[in-house]
Amino acid sequence: MKLAKRILNHPFYKSFLLLSSGSLLAQFIILLSYPFVARLFTPEDFGIKALFASTFLVLTSISTGKYELAVPIPKKHNDALYLTILSILLSLLFAILLSTIVFLPTNSLSNFLGLAKIEAYLWILPLGVFTASLYNTLVYWMVRFENYKTISQSRVVQASMKTICELCGGFLQYGPIVLILGLIIGQTGGLLAFGRKFLADLKEKGLKLSEITKAPLLKNMSNYDSFPKFSVFSGLLNKLNYELPIFFLAVYYSIEFTGQYSITLILIAISGVALVEPFSQIYLSELPKKRQESKQAALDYFKTSFSRVVQLSILPTIGIGFLGYYIITIALGEQWEIAGQLTWSMCLLIPANFLLAFAFHTFNVIKQQRIRLILDIFRILLILVSFYIVYQKGGTAQSIIYTFVGISVVMSILQTLVAYRLILAEKTKTA
Repeated sequence: MKLAKRILNHPFYKSFLLLSSGSLLAQFIILLSYPFVARLFTPEDFGIKALFASTFLVLTSISTGKYELAVPIPKKHNDALYLTILSILLSLLFAILLSTIVFLPTNSLSNFLGLAKIEAYLWILPLGVFTASLYNTLVYWMVRFENYKTISQSRVVQASMKTICELCGGFLQYGPIVLILGLIIGQTGGLLAFGRKFLADLKEKGLKLSEITKAPLLKNMSNYDSFPKFSVFSGLLNKLNYELPIFFLAVYYSIEFTGQYSITLILIAISGVALVEPFSQIYLSELPKKRQESKQAALDYFKTSFSRVVQLSILPTIGIGFLGYYIITIALGEQWEIAGQLTWSMCLLIPANFLLAFAFHTFNVIKQQRIRLILDIFRILLILVSFYIVYQKGGTAQSIIYTFVGISVVMSILQTLVAYRLILAEKTKTA
């Protein structure tokens, strides 16, 4: 009892439980719906949705210039507000530019990019990218003020609205468009949870949107220009690293297998992302504060957080490794057997994703985006070359996945080691 009380009263675990409770409930809602959703749609439908989602996520990763990552960092709340507004304005401009491209009267671009299979749904992209960008920006605003309860609530609203859309549309047999709209509707639902709290934060801190002016906006744009210079490209590469299997499988293998792979990813997300996101948001909120105290405090927090990464990732990794096949084939049906088989190797993506998020935020806070960019370029080149070799040697679609998992694990360890050396060197320099 005393141990449980100590854990519940610990600032990190208290915040983590608050954040993860919403994420876990959101993932539980999705989990409960999938025995029905997986039977209302075919693997091909899920493959189309996966290809659209990958395109949507890659574009979202660059739409804000990555200025939202800087929102928790400034000491002054006014600067944080300008960074938030800047991020929103850039995402709006990006959505307008994307609209002009999407509605071009030719399909040559979609064919060139390997997106012909989702060409009929590309008109939804601009709205989806803007809503997702706006949501991501406000998440970092909430992280700055430790509004973890609001973030938690938004996850539940997102999952609920997405699930309702999928189930209703599935029963009406509308096809993959329903799965795609579910992504967008879920993002919109998340925004509803943020709006009131954002305005309340502005009032509480004495900040006014009507007083936003051009000069300080441009000043903050310049002060944090390392984010668009390095984090945009690095963020794009980082997202591509995750989404490359989807693109490669859809173009060079089959959309059906892509759907199988996407179902396994959903299970990995339910078991892993529900923990990774809360951890990384708390880490991003706390590391700048520790760094302002002293470089030694930042180093100590890095080591403690690494220990937590290991602890948090063990159980879901082992659980999915041993039970994932049975969970998928029993709950979703025999048509998803391939997805079940993939869990035996893909469970390793859970600790890999933990470490990558951990290293990613460390590089950002200590302003070493250039080194992270070099590592991301190396990782994506390694994946591309490996995929090409496997494909040319006649490797199966499963071989592509095994290759991807192996590279992800190795690179996550390497990036964590580099992040440790950098934060150690920063401490040593000030000693």
